Amino acid sequence: MKRIYRFLGLAVMASPFAFAELVQAEAKPQAAIAQSPTAAPYRIKTEPCPELLLSEETEGKTVTCGILTVPENYNQPNGRQVEISYARIHSKSLSPLPDPIFYLEGGPGGSSIEQLIGFPRAFATHRQTRDLVVFDQRGAKYSAPRLGCEPVSLATKELAQFDQYVKKVADGNPLTDDKKIALYAFCAELLQRYGGGIDLSQFNTPNSARDTVNLAAALGYKQVNLYGVSYGTNLAMVIMRDHPKWVRSVLLDSTATPHVNKYTEGTRRMVTPVANLLQDCQTDAACNQAYPNLKDRLNALLEKLDKNPIPLPKANTSATKAEPAEVAETSITLESFASHVPEWLNNNSSFATYLPLMINQLEQGNTTLYEQALSGKLFQAAPQPEGFQVAQYYQKLATKFQIEAEKLLQTRAFDAQLKRPSLQWVKQVLGLVKELPEDKKNRATINFFGLEYESGKTRNRGPLIALVTKTFPTQTAKTLQARLEAMSEAEVRHIYEVLANALEREGSVDKGTTKGMYMSVDCREQASWGSPAALEADYRRQPLPLLGKPEYIGMLEQFAMCKHWPVKPANSSEHQVVKSNIPTLVMQGRYDSHTTTDRGVRAMEGLTNGTYVEFPSQGHGVTIQHLNDATLPPCARDIGIAFIDRPEVAPDTSCTTALKPKFVLPSK
Repeated sequence: MKRIYRFLGLAVMASPFAFAELVQAEAKPQAAIAQSPTAAPYRIKTEPCPELLLSEETEGKTVTCGILTVPENYNQPNGRQVEISYARIHSKSLSPLPDPIFYLEGGPGGSSIEQLIGFPRAFATHRQTRDLVVFDQRGAKYSAPRLGCEPVSLATKELAQFDQYVKKVADGNPLTDDKKIALYAFCAELLQRYGGGIDLSQFNTPNSARDTVNLAAALGYKQVNLYGVSYGTNLAMVIMRDHPKWVRSVLLDSTATPHVNKYTEGTRRMVTPVANLLQDCQTDAACNQAYPNLKDRLNALLEKLDKNPIPLPKANTSATKAEPAEVAETSITLESFASHVPEWLNNNSSFATYLPLMINQLEQGNTTLYEQALSGKLFQAAPQPEGFQVAQYYQKLATKFQIEAEKLLQTRAFDAQLKRPSLQWVKQVLGLVKELPEDKKNRATINFFGLEYESGKTRNRGPLIALVTKTFPTQTAKTLQARLEAMSEAEVRHIYEVLANALEREGSVDKGTTKGMYMSVDCREQASWGSPAALEADYRRQPLPLLGKPEYIGMLEQFAMCKHWPVKPANSSEHQVVKSNIPTLVMQGRYDSHTTTDRGVRAMEGLTNGTYVEFPSQGHGVTIQHLNDATLPPCARDIGIAFIDRPEVAPDTSCTTALKPKFVLPSK
């Protein structure tokens, strides 16, 4: 889908006065969407899917998309409304089971709808008997309002006033980035001011839980199976607590439990997966003999990297990129090691086998394995599986070829998207903007993408007409308005979706996560009951403290940013252990660098009907990790399928034994 926006040739240009104009603009919020006080369930309306589907799917038949309208504040049912974008992926069965799977996305602020093309295949087995429902939670990408901060990040690069804003919010801590703190403070101010009084406190987990059951009711379901990943597990547990009658079973993949403070324990996400690996080596006789005292040796190596980084050979610096967009690295610093190694463990099931040897090499100044990991060659060269796994391995390769073929089939759908009136209108407007004088061009571009901040308004023609009338000569504006009037409401809404994608492509703040939603949830539910002092105390207690140093600094910044994010603290009752007898499966990757194993274990404290399963060699999102790792069997997926089919029966977890890493020894 994002290829469409490259076709448009969009370029967002920052003007020294553009966002000052946005802040000062008169923005009268439109009347709230009418809703009967006694209306139940809440209003739902089908809409075209905002993302492409697989060619084998038929929109409106096998996949149906739409919008659920609910109050921003449930205590004010006739006040401001929010829209929840959803997709129902219909079961293949002619007589599906009555309880669908509700997939709960992570983040907070992640978009399920953005990944719509992948769900039919990822949940193919579940879909044989059940519907699958995915949705963007309130504040996320395709729901409205979208609490994006990307326009701010682009504009502040040239705003003369921004330097003064930085001084205003600076906390005096030399470890933190004052400009980053100011950017989010400015984002919050604009979301409220230009959004017509939006209440950021209402974008929270309890309200999202209520949205979820209201969506289920509106779609005609009586009970659902919750399938949460990462923050989605937190949302699932809140639904279990607040709306238990709606829930048949719960699958928690990579758990973020409400009673554990991820800010206070922030450094654990970098430390725990590596500490688990060291423990696994110690309990493996051959590994422990080859690499004795590995924890002490790694701590010594980290101290060395903190003081004297290890240079990387110049001949290899051009290839030493963790991601294509990153700058080539010329040395191994504490920061780079601490950033890369936990993520390599998290993302690549084969990396665990090499890490003890890599530590051994780096002690001697040998960077061979580290360079191979940076370039990606280490993971490409992972040994092929043996025995019964061979057929599975080649089956996955065949699936990859099938996916590539599918991409070719998407060309026709892509061409059809390009012909949509909404896309052609945006293309025409941007073409006209480019013809404006330079000063007006910059301002018009920022204002056009500043529609992201029309948070207090429905995504309709009004803001678009007002903007073209203000920007272009009368006759041009009338022509553009006439084209808008001829469009359906769905096409007009798609204009905003085009803008959201295009703006995201130009920047980096909102990529993958809508940051305004992330901040609204986390500042209310995490930072509000943690403290920098508690963070530091937990950081000092870690078995590999220096490994958590970069994350410690990052969490200090999060605490500082939350000081300026205007949300009310969550009630203390929200931080209590969730107690439930609902059948629950807690699935945890041993090398997860986002939601660590100890959080999965602690999620079990109040689950009297819960089962905990840990997956060696796996990281975050265990049930889908095999889709991106050809050497990894779908053990977690199969356990999850068995559980949802019969949650009253303890699943067979014997396949996890084969996942234990086989460590590479020095002789090899």
